[in-house]
This record gives sequence, C-alpha cells and structure tokens, in this order.
Amino acid sequence: MQQAIEEARADFEQTTDQLLQNFAKIPEDKVAWSPAPTARTPVQIVAHCAESVGHLTEMMKGSPFQPSTTAEAERAFRENEKAFITRESALKAYQAKSRAFLGFLENVKAEDLDRPVTLPFGMGEAPLRLMITMPAVHTRSHVPQLEYIQTILGDRTWLI
Repeated sequence: MQQAIEEARADFEQTTDQLLQNFAKIPEDKVAWSPAPTARTPVQIVAHCAESVGHLTEMMKGSPFQPSTTAEAERAFRENEKAFITRESALKAYQAKSRAFLGFLENVKAEDLDRPVTLPFGMGEAPLRLMITMPAVHTRSHVPQLEYIQTILGDRTWLI
C-alpha cells in the first residue's frame, strides 16, 4: 500500500518538474500573454494548476468541492486566475499548493487508501488511492498548453 503513495508522490514530482521547466522557457514578456482572448496565459495556466492541486488536496481531506457545475467552477477558476500576472505570483501559488499536497501524502496511511472521497459535480465517490493520483493527472493535462505556447513563440526545443 505504501507503494501507491510513493508512486503518487513520484508522479506528481515528475509532472511538477515538467510544468515548471516548460514555464521557465516562456519569455518574460509573454508570461501574461495568450494566443486568444479566451485562452489562459502561461501565468494563468500555472495558477490554475495550483488552484486545482489545492482543491484536490482539500477534497482528499474531506472538504467537498463547492461549485455544483463545471460552468460554475470554470467561472470561479477564471475569476481567480485574473489576479495572477507575474511569473513569481504563479510560482509561489503552485509551490505552496504542491507543498500542501505532498505534506498530505506524508500523512496518508495504508488503511486510508480505501476511504471514499466525494467527487465534484455529483459524480459520486472514488477511493483515496485513485484521488492521490489526480494532482499529477490534472497538472500533466496542462503541460501541453505551455508547450503549445512555446511553439507559437517559435521555440521547438523538446524537453524530455
């Protein structure tokens, strides 16, 4: 059972590294730029990942995610992301939420892994063993967005 916790930690740390390496490659004059009015800026992508890691951690601790619909959640995310305009602010938020998640993992016991976690939007429940993988899964889904912005800006150097 401890292996599941260690795998979740390692996966999250690897995904965090991918996110932050790609974010570091965005030129300073483009961190608050987006390719379209409805697209997130690189800063907002990282801030969104931070907020999501925070919400997932709180859900795993037993606090249900409050928005009742995906549309409501999206509006709240977008509104909160407006406050992030600098690389430093997004990094600070991501690092704080990451530390909180990793701290939570340190306290998970093998017997906790089967505990049900309430999912958002009336989707039921999932065992904690699955939920501890979600911060990495969610964050990983946003790494390609940063990679795409790098491509738009002419950077075709791969990070492996």
